[in-house]
Amino acid sequence: MNKHKFNFFVRPILIALVLAIGWYILKLNGFIFNHDFDTELLSSGTISSLGIFYTLVYAFVLATVWTQFLEVEEAIKIRDKKSFIRHKDKRIPIPIKLLLLVFSTLILGAFFISPFKSNIIGFYSVFAVALGLSMNWAVILELDHPFEGIWNLKIPDEWKEQRKIQKF
Repeated sequence: MNKHKFNFFVRPILIALVLAIGWYILKLNGFIFNHDFDTELLSSGTISSLGIFYTLVYAFVLATVWTQFLEVEEAIKIRDKKSFIRHKDKRIPIPIKLLLLVFSTLILGAFFISPFKSNIIGFYSVFAVALGLSMNWAVILELDHPFEGIWNLKIPDEWKEQRKIQKF
């Protein structure tokens, strides 16, 4: 398996597994709330609100990177070098990525402190949420770098010198 497939498929699974195991260890050692905790408020208020904000930010970021990816792809397809040069270096700004990271962390944190009655349900919930968030990140990072990875765009040989992109 090459590096890009690993980053896209295996890394999110490993991240989710490590976080779920971490939750389980914290739960076994008493660091997670077990009973006297207002679960309804957390699940109906906090997690729902965070989920809505996260979804809005993620939808905006995904739409942005998808549009940028398509602009570069279209420029290559129709062999429009000027359009290619104009769009090839567009990336998601770091503050937007940080905003997405903050909401991802808050959502995962809310699941971490939720008092699941069953360890299996808790492990599964933390794993599933962590996997979903990790896969979202994998898709965004993959689309944000159109010349590397699984969905990399093939640049005409005569444009190779224009390919040099900025890395953040």
